Amino acid sequence: KLNIVKLDSDGVACAKAQGAKIPTTKMFDCAGKPIGIVKFVWPGMKDKWPAAYKFLKAFQMTNEWQGPMAKQVEIEGQKLEDVAKKWVDANEAAWKPWVEQATK
Repeated sequence: KLNIVKLDSDGVACAKAQGAKIPTTKMFDCAGKPIGIVKFVWPGMKDKWPAAYKFLKAFQMTNEWQGPMAKQVEIEGQKLEDVAKKWVDANEAAWKPWVEQATK
């Protein structure tokens, strides 16, 4: 099942924020370019690649992690690979259980 978050495409929330002098970032607050993160699996994956299946099942990405990384790539122009490596290096406690789950 694919869940898509609907952004403020009509601009109402952005207009209210700007009226209240709350800064907004068009890219993330006001229906800018969508950023898609999708986990792909299919029924046969569990049997063909069980470790990858278990990893993807355990994988979770929070808004607190994703938002700053998306900003670094989309707004600041940093390389995706560099941003991802920085996150991995700084968050072993988050991703290590995903790997452990996958290799049981």
